Amino acid sequence: MSIEIEGKCDEKFSKVRDAFIENFETRGDVGAALCIYHQGNIVVDLWGGYRNADRTIPWTSDTLVQTYSNGKGWLATCMHILLDRELIELDTPVAHYWPEFAKHNKHEVLIRHILSHTAGLPAPTMRVPFMTGNRCWNM
Repeated sequence: MSIEIEGKCDEKFSKVRDAFIENFETRGDVGAALCIYHQGNIVVDLWGGYRNADRTIPWTSDTLVQTYSNGKGWLATCMHILLDRELIELDTPVAHYWPEFAKHNKHEVLIRHILSHTAGLPAPTMRVPFMTGNRCWNM
């Protein structure tokens, strides 16, 4: 099945466009979008495919999607900057920087524990809403 890809891509980034198309052709991607800025300019702005598994609703330039784990890279970058500037230390308790964190017997949790997922904190039990079209409901 051929997927129509829309948008623009600077010729210097044609390999990115090729990889984007390959996700549909060989990896079974249903719908996706990608926008890349380089030196303050948009060099890739692509979208294509469908918003649903039945492939009946086209993906558009303004299709909304939920994302997971996209904050981890930003957090890692920020933490590395803080470490490099010696504004935080890995072996300092989180509560030193965020006093309220010490509640519920978490006063000994170190920055390194938070960053390495070894703090022993439970995962939240919240329900994530399922979205389709303009509707949203909990599964």
